[in-house]
Amino acid sequence: MTLKANVLDGYRVALAGAAAETGAAAETGEAAEAGEAAETGAAAETGAAAETGEATETGEPGVNAPGGELLTRLRALGASVDHLSEDVLLQGQDQDVAAGWARERAPLHAAVIDAGGSFGSGGADRLSATLELAWRAARAVATGALIEASEPGRLLFIAPRPDAGPLAEAARAALENLARTLSVEWARFQITAVALTPGPATTDAEVAELVCFLVSPAGGYFSGCRFDLGATPVSTSP
Repeated sequence: MTLKANVLDGYRVALAGAAAETGAAAETGEAAEAGEAAETGAAAETGAAAETGEATETGEPGVNAPGGELLTRLRALGASVDHLSEDVLLQGQDQDVAAGWARERAPLHAAVIDAGGSFGSGGADRLSATLELAWRAARAVATGALIEASEPGRLLFIAPRPDAGPLAEAARAALENLARTLSVEWARFQITAVALTPGPATTDAEVAELVCFLVSPAGGYFSGCRFDLGATPVSTSP
């Protein structure tokens, strides 16, 4: 698909999960260290880190890091991006802190929740943690910003790849179910919800392009859907 340049001008997107974890440093005040490092000549190391996919000194992922391709593509199309870190999501036993984070950044137009990082190499514990964090992120952005907004909002869940480890398929199915449920529960607030399930060979660029399309105005036509990027095309020949 080809997206029109600047199609996301004026959009503000919350990025949570694997794509946001390297952005947590900026949220906790470590961004100031980047300025000091630049003054002492460490700025060159920041550029090198971006080329190798490591986190930059400003707390954002490099181009080839998890979420780097997505971050680059969103910004290239005109969106501004805020990183909702795991630290914020896990503060306290209720939603006040995370919802307050979203409220401070309103208006937000979408939340992209990348569950691949929290799932890691899989297993029952990681499955439980992944679903809990995905729900916390969706709830925080919805209650803190999207529900009170006068414009439609989007929730996008990016599932782990099928070969990510034990119970990967369970995680993918659960995130699909969460998207379908929220698409019904929050439809009255003009909030849509979809799940993206990358295949083993799906590239980060393909995921980023689909996410940007779904965040855009055209993406509002889809809700309660699962986009299976690794699906085998169905033959229509006799």
